[in-house]
Amino acid sequence: MKRVNKSLGYPIYFGNSGVSALAKLVESRPGKLILLGDENTIKHCLPELFMLNEKLFDGLEFIEIPAGEHSKSIETATEVWQSLLESNIDRNGILINLGGGMITDLGGFAASAYKRGIRFVNIPTSLLAMVDASVGNKTAVNLGHNKNQVGYFAQPEIVIILPQLLETLPERELNSGKVEHIKHALIADTTLVEELEKNTMITIDLQHISQSIEIKAMIVKQDPTEKGMRKILNAGHTIGHAFEAYSYEHTTTPLLHGEAIAIGLLCEAFISLRKGLLTADEVDRIERLLLPHIPLFTIDTALTTTLIQYIMNDKKNADNKLLFSLIGPIGTCSFDIEVTEIEIADAIKYYSSIKQH
Repeated sequence: MKRVNKSLGYPIYFGNSGVSALAKLVESRPGKLILLGDENTIKHCLPELFMLNEKLFDGLEFIEIPAGEHSKSIETATEVWQSLLESNIDRNGILINLGGGMITDLGGFAASAYKRGIRFVNIPTSLLAMVDASVGNKTAVNLGHNKNQVGYFAQPEIVIILPQLLETLPERELNSGKVEHIKHALIADTTLVEELEKNTMITIDLQHISQSIEIKAMIVKQDPTEKGMRKILNAGHTIGHAFEAYSYEHTTTPLLHGEAIAIGLLCEAFISLRKGLLTADEVDRIERLLLPHIPLFTIDTALTTTLIQYIMNDKKNADNKLLFSLIGPIGTCSFDIEVTEIEIADAIKYYSSIKQH
């Protein structure tokens, strides 16, 4: 399973060879290791690392935080910094981020700020983090329910993809990760879209993970600090983040990130249709790809104003304009497209109607 992608300026290892690379990293510039995880990854995934290299991880200190998006905050980052200080982590230290996108975003942010920056390594444990969140040099925390408002562009030393960790995930988490894989296809790869259409419930394997990483790496390499083309990776995220934030604030079973992005992609496909970027047939194709991966999530369209308020706080907006990245035609995406509040409201009505079918 040894495979390495170096196109981003840091290596992404597929398989157990990544743990060997981590050991060599420590040998080349000695520094204390400490691991950040949540209660789920500490319980289910840390033992897997220990089995891969008992010597490297023997006596490893770890910081455990509660699972869930609510932990992705300045307050939790402060707790991580305090733990690093109490563990005497100096500037040669290495923070290992073992978890999904919340952990890799938070851990990368904390490492980048601590002592003006220490090294960090991402070991994503969710499918969504493997195909998206752990790759691409973004780190961030939320401010309240507003997503990713504070952060840095900072590169990990290495990323280690261990597909065996996916065996610890429930089906809902796997489906959430599939959405980002589908999104990468919709914005940049018509051939992959056609492959996914042949089997919408496809089991994601190492090849699919590698495909998604290659698509994202190609985009990020051209625009590492999101001044232009990289913005297409935000497809589905403007409305999706609003649904995600709403669900955390108002429901007992919040949406997973991928589920929210699927809803965002559907709503934004409708906006693309209105703007002539997609045909009705293409919107139907996007529906067929995404609907199998979304749980029933209904919203009273009277609450559209609340969702629009979340969208207005989105960090991607500028000059009091609501700026979206919209798919169209399938396999391509345009960015900085201005969208009106009326178009957003109509898109939410559209989503509500298709969920009732």
